[in-house]
Amino acid sequence: MAAVLLLPACGDGSSADVDGRNPAVPAALGGGQPPIVRLVSPAPRATFQEGGTATLQALASDPNAVLARVNFYDGDQLIGGKSAPPFVVAYGGLTPGSHVLTAVAIDIEGITSVSPPVTIFVVRRGAEDDEDEDGTEMFGGPSVR
Repeated sequence: MAAVLLLPACGDGSSADVDGRNPAVPAALGGGQPPIVRLVSPAPRATFQEGGTATLQALASDPNAVLARVNFYDGDQLIGGKSAPPFVVAYGGLTPGSHVLTAVAIDIEGITSVSPPVTIFVVRRGAEDDEDEDGTEMFGGPSVR
């Protein structure tokens, strides 16, 4: 003789949990929160020589999703980007003047976030020691003798 234990059924037979979600399907990542990004290099107001190279490094994270990419910009000009840490690019061939650099983090949901800007300065090669042929310093005006 065999004993059989009958238990009352619970729920409606579906695989949904108490919230109506199917536990076999993972909850969506994200939740619409933007990533967090900031430039850690170069330092604000750093000075470089014309034609030189600046190393740009950003720290980025997303509390609710996965980062897809971090892009680096000089104004609206794309310098380059990385899809995995470390988020570092070399910016070579620098031209004289000021440059406003930013990093843009993009998560897998397509949500973007822009870092606070960092301004750097690029000086002409040899600008600190311009001299004419006889060694007289030039200050942008007539020679001082």
